[in-house]
Amino acid sequence: MAAIDDLKEWFELDLRAASWDRNVTVDDSDPANIDIRFYTDVNEYQLTITEDHDGAFIEATAISRKARAGQSEARSRHLPLSVGRTPFNQRAWRRLLNAVVTNELVRIQRQDMPEKAEEPEQHRPARAAAARRAGARS
Repeated sequence: MAAIDDLKEWFELDLRAASWDRNVTVDDSDPANIDIRFYTDVNEYQLTITEDHDGAFIEATAISRKARAGQSEARSRHLPLSVGRTPFNQRAWRRLLNAVVTNELVRIQRQDMPEKAEEPEQHRPARAAAARRAGARS
């Protein structure tokens, strides 16, 4: 299918440090419904390319590779590429790549950020009352 060849070309063009053969699995047993998967440390990304009489379309899902504490199943969510069916093209691939990078970014805990200011005593009545009782006992 031409869509796989195009995706492989865009993948290798945009992700020069990665390798299609080492980093991507493709199930093209049904040419009208192709399943492509690649992985990060945290997530599995599943792309589905479907083809019908209107052309080729792409869907993307991010699946957590590990369930959260207290949950039995890993979370999955649809990556929005556009409203409605997303035509398969290089623009859709770039939007997908942007969604993956955005999804994988983590927040930096900056040292130059001021610590959260302590709440005034009147906003902490339960703690203030407990502290007064503890002080009265000593």
